[in-house]
Amino acid sequence: MAAPASESAENDIATIRAKRFDALDKNADGSLSMDEFMDRKSSQANPEQSAKAFGKMDKDTNGSLSKEEFIDVRKPGKAEDSEDSGGS
Repeated sequence: MAAPASESAENDIATIRAKRFDALDKNADGSLSMDEFMDRKSSQANPEQSAKAFGKMDKDTNGSLSKEEFIDVRKPGKAEDSEDSGGS
C-alpha cells in the first residue's frame, strides 16, 4: 500500500531541503554556519528576518545548523513554523 499523500509530500519536502542544505554547505563540514545560511537569496533580501530564523532553527544553540535542524524546522504542521512563515 502506498504512503498517504501528506507523508509523501513531507518526504518530498525533506528531500528537497536536504539537497538545499548540501548546496549551501560550501565547506562540506555537515553543518551550516551563519555565513553559509545568509548566502541564500532570500537571506540577502531580508537579512534581519533570516538571522532570526537561523536562531530559531539552531535548536542546540551551537551557532550552526545541522542537516536535521535545517530539514526539521519546516515540516508541515509544526507549531513553531507558523511564526517563521509570517512576515513581520
